[in-house]
Amino acid sequence: FEKLYKLNEKYMKDKVPKLRHIHQSYRLILKNGRVFARMTPEHKALLVEAFKKEGFTTLMCGDGANDCAALRKASVGVSLSPKEASIAAGFTSQIPDVSCIFEILREGKCSLTTSIQTFKYMMLYSVIQFTCVNLLLIYISYLSDFQFLVSDFFIIFPLEWFLAMTRPHDKLTHYYPISALLSFPVITSILSQTILTFIFQFVGYKILKNHYKFDNICDFDENHIPTPCHENTIFFLIAHFQYLTAALSLSVSKPFRQPIYKNWPLMIYLLLVYCYSIWITINCDDWSSELFNLYDLKYRGDVDLNDNEEEEEEREEHGGIIPGGD
Repeated sequence: FEKLYKLNEKYMKDKVPKLRHIHQSYRLILKNGRVFARMTPEHKALLVEAFKKEGFTTLMCGDGANDCAALRKASVGVSLSPKEASIAAGFTSQIPDVSCIFEILREGKCSLTTSIQTFKYMMLYSVIQFTCVNLLLIYISYLSDFQFLVSDFFIIFPLEWFLAMTRPHDKLTHYYPISALLSFPVITSILSQTILTFIFQFVGYKILKNHYKFDNICDFDENHIPTPCHENTIFFLIAHFQYLTAALSLSVSKPFRQPIYKNWPLMIYLLLVYCYSIWITINCDDWSSELFNLYDLKYRGDVDLNDNEEEEEEREEHGGIIPGGD
């Protein structure tokens, strides 16, 4: 094998025509060979390196010092012994057989999927908050410091932590997970979620505006803190639900991870935050209203839309402030 390897390297370097059949035979052996026997430690390392040069992902199992070179060169090295081979391998099995490979593959596919989903969640969180803040700026408002803190520390951070706790699926599948962040499925998913985020926030605001009397004006106090107003409250609550829904939608299970209901910390936390979010939306108590800088949304039933339009036109004429208003 060493001679064949060197002849192939010479062909790849100098493109000698008479060595072309050696190159073709070499590639045929690598692609179709199943057993490579009576190899020295150096030959094992050359074989692993040859597979990698052909574009294969290599996994090497070894249990002795003569396997260290190949274990070090392999994409994934698994030592079946806690002795010399464990120094060169990335993984060490407590079971002296190759059954551990199935566990490594399951864990690896689950980890890669979790990393991609976590990245997408952080991107969507940023998009949701960016959209919320920019829509609020149109109405001369902004999220308060504590609203930012609640979103980041009490929602995003725990959900990010719990999303990564989902265990790998019990069955190993032959499917491959997405391995690149800049791939078509990831980019299209984020772009579509971005569009849906804007539509839900903007349309949600317009729908609620027709059911609630906006009897106050968004403004800032002397400390440049946004005062409670309908726009601030509505956009904050919609974004609040979107954070939770994004985490729920990105909890992909099959074929690489277990179902979401088996991730108890995530399920319990989502249920608690969902219930509290619904509570402060339907019947916000004084403590929550003061803590989150929320305006009490009073349902007013049927409204005169003409009055609403007149107030909106007057607000736009005076830069968002109605003369004589508080």
